[in-house]
Amino acid sequence: MVRLRHTAFLLCTLCLACGDDSDPRDLGPAPDIGAADGGSSDLGMIGRDGGDEDMSTVDACVELTTTLEPAHQPIDVVLVVDNTLEMEAALTAIEETLYSNFAAILEGGGVDLQLIVLSDHGAGDLELCVPEPLSGPTDCTMDAGDEAGRFHHYDIQIDDTNAPCLVLDTYRGSAAGGEAAEDGAHPNGWGQYLRADALKAFVVATGGKMQCSWAMPGNLVEVSDCDPLLDSECFNDMESTDPSAATSPAAAAAANFQDQLAAIDAVQFDADGDETSTVWYTLTDLTAKAEPDELYGAEEPLVTTLCRDPGTLGTGFQWLSTSEGQRGPICETGRFASYFSDIAADLDRRTVRPCQFPLGEGIDPIDLSLSVAPSGGSPRSLRMIDEAGTCGLADDAFYVDGAAVGLCPEACDLLRADTDPVVELTQTCD
Repeated sequence: MVRLRHTAFLLCTLCLACGDDSDPRDLGPAPDIGAADGGSSDLGMIGRDGGDEDMSTVDACVELTTTLEPAHQPIDVVLVVDNTLEMEAALTAIEETLYSNFAAILEGGGVDLQLIVLSDHGAGDLELCVPEPLSGPTDCTMDAGDEAGRFHHYDIQIDDTNAPCLVLDTYRGSAAGGEAAEDGAHPNGWGQYLRADALKAFVVATGGKMQCSWAMPGNLVEVSDCDPLLDSECFNDMESTDPSAATSPAAAAAANFQDQLAAIDAVQFDADGDETSTVWYTLTDLTAKAEPDELYGAEEPLVTTLCRDPGTLGTGFQWLSTSEGQRGPICETGRFASYFSDIAADLDRRTVRPCQFPLGEGIDPIDLSLSVAPSGGSPRSLRMIDEAGTCGLADDAFYVDGAAVGLCPEACDLLRADTDPVVELTQTCD
């Protein structure tokens, strides 16, 4: 954890006309600090016991220390949930864990989270109703709730083969020719809510596989005979001798889907290597790990054994999570609390900005100094520069950007190289 300390020094006005035998602690009568217009001033400060204390009674400077978490990149989570018969237990488990084991963890850590849901809304066994407080006041028998900047539900029924195609078809909504939400909401699609500076995280929960094709809004076809190796508009997780091979139809179906997302909106899904990117978390028909509460990591081999009998091997969805993300079994609904907590922890790790810190209230970004101390080491002083653009001329420096402090590359490297550095920010109030 990085600790940001800020210290404010308030200078007391001393009476200098004192005799040689005067007590140096006797400051004499307090000066009259009035407002600029001659009126009274409300200036005060915090006393030693934490309460308010009038400046006229203060006989020493007060040091304030605050521990802060580093800033986070915002996160837009797109939750896609299949509404077919085998998903009844999973739908219930998602409703029960989505807030307490996912959203509350991220928001409690200071993450700016927005959740967009694509699934059939309602109170039925095969419908998804996101509960309060994430969705705001919600009556599951009425239209889905909507909280600007925090929660949106695109009410649409998803089966066990068409999830990737509906994600694309609803992106721009019915106004662009795509399939409309059942409640008529969001005619311009769910894509309008994505933020350019946010990490995009898809969480896909399905008991099925990719088996559809999509070329343009309104042109969604559920197919089983197109070949994703030959057709870029095909997302068909075809049977193959080795679906875990990089040259398999399953791998091609996942790649085609991601390419189509980038083609629809390059700003949101083709970030050219900067911090804005897309990560995939998939819960599908596969067996659990030897440690069943844990999810498979992106680097672990694809799983070709099923958790249901009979079941459906959705290797294409697993392929989505092999570059970035995690995978888990859709059958282990009793472990969803653990799975969603792990996803939240992974997103928190991915979005932390270790070299950016909120300034905090009451800090005037004018006369500041800053030091970085490795755990157990001596602090290294940094100097303040005007803006990030001048870092190349002074890497041992920091800058203020709006309401945040940023470190230049060399100072940032020093911070990243340590497990528990201390960043101390000092403000002198002259």
